[in-house]
Amino acid sequence: MSHLTFLRDLSIDAVRLAIWLAILAAVFVPLERLFARDRRDRSARKSPLAGEIGYYFLNNLLPAMILTTPLVIIGALAQRLLPSFWLSLVAAMPLPVKLLVSLLLAELVSYWGHRLSHQWPLLWQFHARHHEPEHVNWLTNSHDHPIDMMWSRASALLPVYVLGLAGAGVQHGSIVALALPFFAAFWAFFIHADVRFRFGFLEKLIVTPAFHHWHHTNDEWRDHNYATLLPVMDRLFGTHHLPDHLPPCYGIDDRADMAPLLPFGPAPGGDARKSEKA
Repeated sequence: MSHLTFLRDLSIDAVRLAIWLAILAAVFVPLERLFARDRRDRSARKSPLAGEIGYYFLNNLLPAMILTTPLVIIGALAQRLLPSFWLSLVAAMPLPVKLLVSLLLAELVSYWGHRLSHQWPLLWQFHARHHEPEHVNWLTNSHDHPIDMMWSRASALLPVYVLGLAGAGVQHGSIVALALPFFAAFWAFFIHADVRFRFGFLEKLIVTPAFHHWHHTNDEWRDHNYATLLPVMDRLFGTHHLPDHLPPCYGIDDRADMAPLLPFGPAPGGDARKSEKA
């Protein structure tokens, strides 16, 4: 690929992301203004907008650039290496069934990928940046280190490609490859939104903002609620926590836990949080 082609494709992707950002803002800015958990002092809870937008573009451009080619290669290899009976079974799946199977598989593996990012110090130094904000809103979804973003996306998408459910040459494979990340991305912005309303019995079936805000708490209930869509994963593996009130505080114990955002910069400090829990 020539430099001009690369720059053209990068520019197209940036424009698409800008349009997507405008759509997200049109949905979530009014939503948070109307239903914020505490409207008395919203100015104190705002993160620097320019920085959050920078995270948004960085973490939607860089991981996609790096992961796209490996996923295409893995999808092609899967079509060559998987047993023929499995490929026939996948090909016979109606699209709704294939989407459901892909979603369940992605949710299961991403649950454990997310949980490991809290339990392994090597992964936590990157994931800690996502937990840095002391006030959570819809833009917090992109407030992350690119390496952690790649880890979380790979955790969700890699098994789907490895098992031949998505990719070139797969019936409905391109739809699965597009629909799954698109829905996951929108829902991830929603569950970070600064809103106070609850969903009643639906909270037993699907991850909501209240559920995910408890994942960001910085009290004794941190390290719970790892699922991004299906809370049954946390119920199955003993990490579910959803009381009738919202968290009292957010953030992390020590910003020195975080890896630098760029290759240059100060080295991360010791993981005091993990040392206390060990």
